[in-house]
Amino acid sequence: MKERFNSMKKTYFPEISFVRAIACLLVILTHVTLAYPIEHLNSPTLFTLLINQLARVGTPIFALISGLLLFNSSKNKKLNIKTFYKTRFDKIVIPYLFWTIIYLILVKLTHAQSFQMKDMMRYIFLGEGYVHLYFMVVVIQFYLLFPLITKFINRNNILVVTLITTAFTAGWYLIRNDQPFDLFLHRAFLLNWLAYFFMGGFMALHMDKVKIWCSQHFSSLSIAVLVSIILMLAEMKLPHLYQSDRVANLLFVPVFTAFFMSLFHVKANDRWKSILEYIGDRSMGIYLVHLLVIGVMGNILPASFWNPDFMFIHYILVILCTLAVTEIIVTIPKSYYVFPVSKRITINRQELIKHSFYVR
Repeated sequence: MKERFNSMKKTYFPEISFVRAIACLLVILTHVTLAYPIEHLNSPTLFTLLINQLARVGTPIFALISGLLLFNSSKNKKLNIKTFYKTRFDKIVIPYLFWTIIYLILVKLTHAQSFQMKDMMRYIFLGEGYVHLYFMVVVIQFYLLFPLITKFINRNNILVVTLITTAFTAGWYLIRNDQPFDLFLHRAFLLNWLAYFFMGGFMALHMDKVKIWCSQHFSSLSIAVLVSIILMLAEMKLPHLYQSDRVANLLFVPVFTAFFMSLFHVKANDRWKSILEYIGDRSMGIYLVHLLVIGVMGNILPASFWNPDFMFIHYILVILCTLAVTEIIVTIPKSYYVFPVSKRITINRQELIKHSFYVR
């Protein structure tokens, strides 16, 4: 008899919030390093582009974690399709539409661009409201297909499905061309990312073994990451920039993900775990908000401030401002319609309030 994944218990994995936080920070780093003009390719500018390329594993890791969390959330029960779609509509679709409107307004205010109704379909269905919103469309596509996927995927066949999907995605990368406005070649098309969702599914259904393996192979994974970085450097052709959806990342992303999990179990102290879990639990909000922060900073701060020599100062400042904005939004009633926050945070906050009440 096949072992269905919904027969296993859903479990919270703190290391996943840890990895998701690192992916989130890498995505921010990707966008901060694109904030500088490249007309003059001096050493500081080339360095920012180099960092940009190394950080390009962030978005695919996000896709992997999204798949992991989705498979994990459905392990302990038979999927109720109506509840599933309603929950995802509230947590993903509504925030996506909200932020699409916000960014379209921002673009109009800062660049004096008028809205074209003929482009509205592209804004909504291809995530072209702003440069990072396409990924929300990718996630929505996978969620739409997930109830069907659960009918065929189980613990026993997930590895084979993942390998086949990865090979198929690699082939797709190799045969597609560079016409970004063709529907099936657009970055928002699920096929560009499908392998990562199934990689996450494999991890979710074999998490106990994955955790043990990662914790036992920190040295090997460190070497694998070092080799991956060397290969990334060899692949670079600056100032030409590679996107995240490319063949090489199908190898790099699982290596970096396993390394980050190993880092959590072997090297990270409790303070760093707590900080990164905090960021990871707010990663959706951070992802949606951070380019708003960069955009506002770019319009209110003098051009002289955006010097690549101060890249890491800019990076830290964007992180801190983004965290401040997300924390303010979390305090707003029904903020889950703006972006979802981990239930673990909500529970802890309620317990803290309850504890404070009794202390008084």
